Amino acid sequence: MRRRTPLFLNPRRILAIFLLILLILVLSFYVFLAQQETKSSVQVPGATSSPNPAISSNPIRSHDLAISPSPTGSLNPTTSPDPTTSPDPATSYPANIDYEGSSGYGTYNPSALANPHVGAVAINMNWVDVEPQQGVFNWAPADHEVAAWVATGKRFTLIVRYIKEGTAGTDCSSPQLTPSWEIARIQSFCDTDMGTLLPDYFDPMFRADLKAYVQAIATHFAASPYRNNLLYERIGVGEGGEGIPFMPAGDYATVDKPQLVSWGYTPTTWAAWQKEMMTSYKNAFSYSTAIYPLNGLDTDPATAQPVQVEVARWAASQGMGVGQQGLQPTTSTPLFRQLRSQYPRIYIQYQTISFVSNSATPSCDATCVVQTDIRAADNDGAQFIEWYSGDVVNAAYQSLFAQWQQMVNSK
Repeated sequence: MRRRTPLFLNPRRILAIFLLILLILVLSFYVFLAQQETKSSVQVPGATSSPNPAISSNPIRSHDLAISPSPTGSLNPTTSPDPTTSPDPATSYPANIDYEGSSGYGTYNPSALANPHVGAVAINMNWVDVEPQQGVFNWAPADHEVAAWVATGKRFTLIVRYIKEGTAGTDCSSPQLTPSWEIARIQSFCDTDMGTLLPDYFDPMFRADLKAYVQAIATHFAASPYRNNLLYERIGVGEGGEGIPFMPAGDYATVDKPQLVSWGYTPTTWAAWQKEMMTSYKNAFSYSTAIYPLNGLDTDPATAQPVQVEVARWAASQGMGVGQQGLQPTTSTPLFRQLRSQYPRIYIQYQTISFVSNSATPSCDATCVVQTDIRAADNDGAQFIEWYSGDVVNAAYQSLFAQWQQMVNSK
């Protein structure tokens, strides 16, 4: 007698059940896809078709320059807006930059922040303010300033100084930009013509401490939610934010320069020192653009070129930018045009020599000075002009600033 196969083991019934389950799964999958497509087609009330409303609403710049015409964040420099609400960083060049030359660390002009023609702010990172004690850093003022500007879709630059640009005094009792703890560790002497304490640039301890200071700044902003809003950094390779070892005033030829020579200064060693420091700056700020600040005194006999020209050409070949802290309104710089021709994407930065009124003459008034500055920057292929804060908010110049932004955008 043949044993019957149990009903639940019947092959045909098993196949039928399997096909039924497969059909149910396929139908469920198509229902899920239809639901998702329906959700994606629903317009959220109040939503805009532009992915970044701040970009589409600015009437004076190209579509890809994220400069908001009306600030959405607090103007109070002591308040840090929420970084998670910050707009995407600009992908073009904010042509007009607010240079806060006389303001304190971390403070800025609220009128500049609210100005639709101003796309970035330059923050002075003076060594004495940022690292008052060795290894102890004061980031809060810079963070507050950056947060306020980024909250409006704008950007920032860093001006890093460690030597005072003296203008008066016969001793060095006035505040210096080199912190006292560093002065105690290295050799230095006083330029009595300017009241400036000059370090032994070639001292291995000074070089190491300076590199560590710059690295600390770079590391801080690399870890910041605002790192992509950093436009460039101009770090001194000499006095102030420039490339000059000492100011050519008074007894510089008989006292100041011989002192540096006793420490190892020659035009050749100065060019090598600048290249060493600029290399370390570039490596520290690998996520941004380091600007080499042109300014120098001597010609390097090894290359038969002025030191600043030699190093500028080298810097451009290394992917760095070049700039000038003092734009002379009546002069132009063929070197910039040569570098722009050879390196079409190079950053070229200008800063006006002083307040516009200081450069005005009977034959060229303040408005003429602004026009001349813009013409010189345009001829030399610059993307940026850092204007002193008092000028950047002056109502008389706003149409010129708008024109300069449009000129940069068009290129």
